[in-house]
Amino acid sequence: MFTGIVNARAKVVSLQKSKAGWKISLIPFPPLTRVTIGSSIAVNGVCLTVVRKHGQKFIFDIVPETGKKTTLVTLKPGDYVNIESALRVGDELGGHLVQGHVDGIGVIKALKHENKEWRMTIKVSRILTRLMVAKGSIVIDGVSLTIADVKKNLCTVALIPYTRTHTTLGIRKIGDAVNIEVDIIAKYLKSKSS
Repeated sequence: MFTGIVNARAKVVSLQKSKAGWKISLIPFPPLTRVTIGSSIAVNGVCLTVVRKHGQKFIFDIVPETGKKTTLVTLKPGDYVNIESALRVGDELGGHLVQGHVDGIGVIKALKHENKEWRMTIKVSRILTRLMVAKGSIVIDGVSLTIADVKKNLCTVALIPYTRTHTTLGIRKIGDAVNIEVDIIAKYLKSKSS
């Protein structure tokens, strides 16, 4: 379980095909001190397990299902990702409850600068927008955000300067693909009404 409050960014060292899918190596900055082998880390919003550690470099396995449903296997060495350590009992819940189970991939359609905020509009499937509501929560590449607007297959979020500076959302461009996780409460409500 996570909160969508990014602890750090990490640089991709390598992404290699393996018998079980892929192996990805990352170096976080600032360093994460409480991470050990077996720790869960959200990488661009995807819950992964640390399988090896060499100094500050962490290695994770990506299984084929995760490769199909997320943007992780499109990463290249030198790319940056958002990372968050798993929530511990007693930690501050500054964002919202996040599973690290990506629901789909969205594509950035617009970036608009208004006053001191940026608005990012993302095209997603209608299946996902049916689970979204204005002022509700969403996770984009591991970042907990508030939905500003939802129309058909588009959702818009506002990015404050801190979010643009401290996460990879500040370097995203129109056409970039991002991982999307809708609010867990919305998913449960939808499943109960079906």
